[in-house]
Amino acid sequence: MTAYKIQNPTPPAQPTLSIQTYISTALSHYRKSLHPFAHIESLLLSALSQSPSHVFTLQTLETLRLLQRLKEQGNYRVNIAAIKEKKGDKEGWKKGLEEAMEAYEEYLSVDDVGGVARVKVLSNLGIIAGKLNNPTEAKDYFSQAITLMQPYTSKDFGSPYALLLYKLHKRRADAYSREAWYEEALTDYELALSLHPNGPVPEVHYRRGIAYLRLSLPASAYEQFEIANTLVNGTNPSYLEALRNARRHLETDSSSKPKRPPNEDPDSTKQHHATLGLPRTATSEEIKRAYRKLVVKYHPDKHATSSEEVKEEAEKKVKEINEAFAVLSGRMERLGLQSPR
Repeated sequence: MTAYKIQNPTPPAQPTLSIQTYISTALSHYRKSLHPFAHIESLLLSALSQSPSHVFTLQTLETLRLLQRLKEQGNYRVNIAAIKEKKGDKEGWKKGLEEAMEAYEEYLSVDDVGGVARVKVLSNLGIIAGKLNNPTEAKDYFSQAITLMQPYTSKDFGSPYALLLYKLHKRRADAYSREAWYEEALTDYELALSLHPNGPVPEVHYRRGIAYLRLSLPASAYEQFEIANTLVNGTNPSYLEALRNARRHLETDSSSKPKRPPNEDPDSTKQHHATLGLPRTATSEEIKRAYRKLVVKYHPDKHATSSEEVKEEAEKKVKEINEAFAVLSGRMERLGLQSPR
């Protein structure tokens, strides 16, 4: 079946306004991936009801249906692979994932619509590449997806895409860790934590702790494992063992101690509030919003083409922002001032 290029539609003949509106709305909804495909399909069918032989509408509908079939085919193969894995069929599992990748890759080759719909396919490819022990390939897929997400998240962190972006950064961080790029992983884990709509995520703190240990920073690792254990009330055996392991590293390194909340003197808290651009009366939600905004503003991906001086200044700023957020959010929690979620 033929797929038609429709990213920037220029129909051969100028359609009526109502038909053009149907087409534009359908493409916009597909790119944003917030509506079921049946709804998008119905918009184009409504356009065809006015002009059954309208060529561009027919081509658009045909292409979107093809993309939808390829995505569903990939999803189906992933499900088959999961069933094979449960049965202990390693060859069937691997074959299922490879067939899923083929379907998703064909989607990318056909797709000229882009948007969040393409991001989700790239994310699926990254997940599969990771399962097939190709972390470099996985990282590249997630990086492409994150780049495509920028137009949808730069203005509104409360958008419905925050959770998707959280998953992308977390998954890329996992891929970085598997390649022993721990500093890059920590940056992505930090951003992931700032994006999750429900606040701190125990697993991300745990993975940050592991990255810190690999970098021979047991004090920072201890702090992360301690947070992870606190969030799950000490019920996760892996987190408890990681905390004990970090403590053993600290005991053999007399110059390194677990990081504890600093003395909360007025000058200290005033400085951290200023770093986030907030008054000392700021609530926990205001602190969280300011942190998210600043982390994105100074994130390395935003300064990839900047001079070395600008990059170094951005890295320094990110460290200051992270420290300020850690101190202030920890202080609010100890004082019982966390906003309800």
